[in-house]
Amino acid sequence: MAALDHSTFFAGGFLALWKQAGGTFQGTTREGTTPSSAQLVGTHRSPVLSDVVRDINKFSNNVMARNLFLTIGAAQSKPPATTAKSAAIQTFLRRSALPMSGLSLDNGSGLSRNETITAASLADLLVAANASPVAQVFVESLPIAGVDGTMRNRLTNADALGNTHIKTGTLRDVRAIAGYVDAANGESYVVVSFINDPRVESARRA
Repeated sequence: MAALDHSTFFAGGFLALWKQAGGTFQGTTREGTTPSSAQLVGTHRSPVLSDVVRDINKFSNNVMARNLFLTIGAAQSKPPATTAKSAAIQTFLRRSALPMSGLSLDNGSGLSRNETITAASLADLLVAANASPVAQVFVESLPIAGVDGTMRNRLTNADALGNTHIKTGTLRDVRAIAGYVDAANGESYVVVSFINDPRVESARRA
């Protein structure tokens, strides 16, 4: 459970930036309807989606992943965002002929013991993503073995160096990788590996 509610969290972040920019504030913050007499002070636009996804995947940014998960739900219905509204993701998968019966989404970042997916379902998703109009942007968002992101220091002395785009996942007793490997024969393969076991460290080399 979050230590701060959404309004308190937003107010704290906004006021910290306001003061950092030289502003002063001595009042209180509260929720309410914007009065018709309010004047626009400034507009902030987020980075484009491709940049957001790249940062999430390259650096395994769980906070950004959860925010994107919630934003998808809010964009499909009315704010505020809730995890229930993010069921829109599963609706999209069904419409895309990817029903994924074993999929369970909880907080959207993967940092949950209640989130599940089978290796076969994730492989199906990766195959579909690679055939989609955004395939190049998506694949390039994944860490490259021995080059960048969370794979920068892994497989540096292997043939896979520079030839794999792999997303990692780590929890206590859990190690996972998923992505694409370009083989020496010119073929591209989807690779998915999930290990859930207290002895998971012994499988790291594999």
